[in-house]
Amino acid sequence: MIKRAFIILLSLLMAVMAVGCSTAANDTVFSGKVEIPENGIVSKSTFSKIKNDNSVLTLTGTDKNGIKYEWTVFGSDISDAKDTDMSVIVELYENESFKVTLNGDVDFNTVLSVYVPESWEALTATVFDVNYNSLCGASITTGTPSIINFSIKQGIKEYIVKGDEHKEAVVDYNNNPENQGDIDPQNTNEQDEYLSGSTTKLGEAGSVKISDGTRNEQDKYQTDPVPSGKQEPVNPEDQKVDESKKWHCTFSIECSTIFNNLGDLSSEKLDILPKDGVILKAVTVEFSAGESVFDVLQRVCRENNIHLEASWTPAYDSAYIEGIGNLYEFDCGQLSGWMFRVNGWYPNYGCSRYILQDGDVCEWRYTCDLGRDVGGGWIAGE
Repeated sequence: MIKRAFIILLSLLMAVMAVGCSTAANDTVFSGKVEIPENGIVSKSTFSKIKNDNSVLTLTGTDKNGIKYEWTVFGSDISDAKDTDMSVIVELYENESFKVTLNGDVDFNTVLSVYVPESWEALTATVFDVNYNSLCGASITTGTPSIINFSIKQGIKEYIVKGDEHKEAVVDYNNNPENQGDIDPQNTNEQDEYLSGSTTKLGEAGSVKISDGTRNEQDKYQTDPVPSGKQEPVNPEDQKVDESKKWHCTFSIECSTIFNNLGDLSSEKLDILPKDGVILKAVTVEFSAGESVFDVLQRVCRENNIHLEASWTPAYDSAYIEGIGNLYEFDCGQLSGWMFRVNGWYPNYGCSRYILQDGDVCEWRYTCDLGRDVGGGWIAGE
C-alpha cells in the first residue's frame, strides 16, 4: 500500500515538473526596461538572460543630441549572445525626416523606436538605406514627442526615415470619369439633400452622403456630428452592394504602439505579438462597390488566416471589433483597443457603417491610449 502511494506521488511530482518545464520553455515574459550604459555596451550576460528566459526586454538610451530611443529585443531572436554596442546617433532633418546610425553591429532582428521632439503630422513613414532603397515601413505614435517605430535589418547600420505624404482624400468624385453623368444637372435639390457634393447617384451601390457640417447633434444611433467633407455613416439596412462592379483599396493592420507600452501588455500576449508590430502589411484588396470596411476586414482576415472577433452592438447599429490577431481590447491597458482610419481620418462611428470607395487607404491600428497615440481621439473599436 505504501509502495503504491509512493508511486502515485512520484507520478504526480513528475507531471508537475513536466508542466513547469513546458511553461518555462514556451512562455514569454517582459523583463522590463534597462538603461543603456554611457559607453553603449549592453553585456553578453544581459542578452544571455533574455535568450535563456525567452523574454522581451526594452533597452533605453539617449544619443549625443539628446534624442531618446528604445530597442525592443526578443530573446527568441538572439542566436549568439555577446557584448553589443546598442547606442545610436540621430540626425534630425527638415520635413519630418531623420537619419539613424547604429554604432554597433546588431546581428539580430529588433525594433527601434525613436522619440522625435516635434509632433509629426505624417500618417506613416518609410525607411530607406543611405542609397534610398526602400527597406520597410514605419509606424508613428503621435504626440509630442512623436515616436517612430521600425524594424532593424541585420547588416545595415544607417537608416533614413521620411514621413509619408498625408492622404486626406484619395478619391475625387468630380474627376472620376466613371461618375460623370450619374446626376441629372437639373435635379440639384436631390443632389444637395442626399449627397452634399458627392456625384454618385443616390441608391447606387457604393453611394454615400458627404457631410456639409450642418448637423450639430447626435443621430438616433448616438453618432456625433461628422466633420464637413467626411463621409456620413450608412446604416447596414441601407447598404447596397454590386458584386459586378469591382473597386480596389489599400488595407493594413498593425499594433506597433504596444512596443512603447510593453509594461502594460498582458504577459500571455507576448508570444503572439508580431516582432515588427505588423499583422498585415499594406496590400491592395479588390472589393465590390458598396462593401463596408467591416465586410473587407472579414474577408482579408479570412484569406490571410488572421484571427478576428467581432460582435454586434444594436445601440450603435454597427459591428464592434473586439480582437484581431488574438490581440483584444484592454490587453495593453484600460485604454487599449482597435481603431480604423480611412485616408487619414478616424470615423466617429462603426466600421460596418463606413462604405469604402475606389482607391481608399484603410488602416487598422491598435491604440494604447484611447486613440491619442495613433492620431485619433475616438473610443477604440467604435
